[in-house]
Amino acid sequence: MLAKHHFLTIDPVDNLAPGASYTVTLSNQVASRYGVALDAPFDGSDSLTFMPLNSGPTEIMALRAPATGELSPLTGQPINLVPVIATLLGDNTQSQQEGDVFNELAYVPNFPDATPLRISRGSLDSIGAVPNYEALRTVIQVIASGNPKIADKLTQGSFEVLGVAPMGAAYLFVKDQSIDNVSALAGKSIAVMSYDEAQGKMAARVGMSPVMSDITNFSGRFNNDSVDICFAPVMAYSALELYKGMAPDGGIIDYTLGQLTMQIIARDDKFSPEFATWSRKYFADTVFEQAMRVIRNAEQEVDKKWWIRITDEDRLRYDEMMRDARIELTQQGVYSQDMMTLLRNIRCRMDAGRAECSDNREVANR
Repeated sequence: MLAKHHFLTIDPVDNLAPGASYTVTLSNQVASRYGVALDAPFDGSDSLTFMPLNSGPTEIMALRAPATGELSPLTGQPINLVPVIATLLGDNTQSQQEGDVFNELAYVPNFPDATPLRISRGSLDSIGAVPNYEALRTVIQVIASGNPKIADKLTQGSFEVLGVAPMGAAYLFVKDQSIDNVSALAGKSIAVMSYDEAQGKMAARVGMSPVMSDITNFSGRFNNDSVDICFAPVMAYSALELYKGMAPDGGIIDYTLGQLTMQIIARDDKFSPEFATWSRKYFADTVFEQAMRVIRNAEQEVDKKWWIRITDEDRLRYDEMMRDARIELTQQGVYSQDMMTLLRNIRCRMDAGRAECSDNREVANR
């Protein structure tokens, strides 16, 4: 049992059975460190009956606290070190906890009232669905439009989207500039995010070997020659030093595979509907341009020698390959059908000559 502030946390010795009824009764024998017993109604005269939810299937998350001296690839500073300044110790000391921490994580969809809004994974960031920043601007403006049909999809449970902002287009970073067409991808290894089902399936579709990675190690694997390709936004070029992995003969394939975005999620009972509408519009009208300035500055840091230009024929092959993958992943429930319809309509409004505009394979049935 753990007491903190005005909360009391009880950890049962054995796991509770989901769906079973349990009753907790606190007696006046529960006392503080100062010997003060619980007052009514928490003195045995009242009880709490509850029914635990099913938390499975669970996953184990391991967090490693590294040894002293390991540096962050982002900041170059020691990881998990806390400066300790004292008269006896001096002002150059560092303390650190070293070891492994393991957490058992519950299955989020089983707790809709206690977890943030869940949108079908990667729907807005789906592969090849938003070809440029003008298309992304239009998507974000539609989200912020206040249209009731759109607004209804921005809330789930007790959570709501308050804004969307760009984080940059994502490209393939490769170690060899000869990887300049779809066929050349076959047989190459690529670091893919283990939580993004779409990346792994896309890699396998073109014959690449996906190497499951996460945000903390994908750049290291690319820079250390453990994989041939990685998928990242341009801002990672400097921040994660991907130019080291590209040197001397690599580059960046000039095809937008996806648009990374940041979404602000909040509890809808903490803000009025009017504020939520204003916030989404503020992101669309103001934050978008602020974010784009950061993105453009990052793009200017990339030496032009790194860009691998592809032919129009290969661009069409990429388009068709990405489209087939989106349709398959939508059918499997990975992407939202409504979002795929919106993105397809925006692409066709901006370029009616696209091959996809002549059929409705990505349009939701009404």
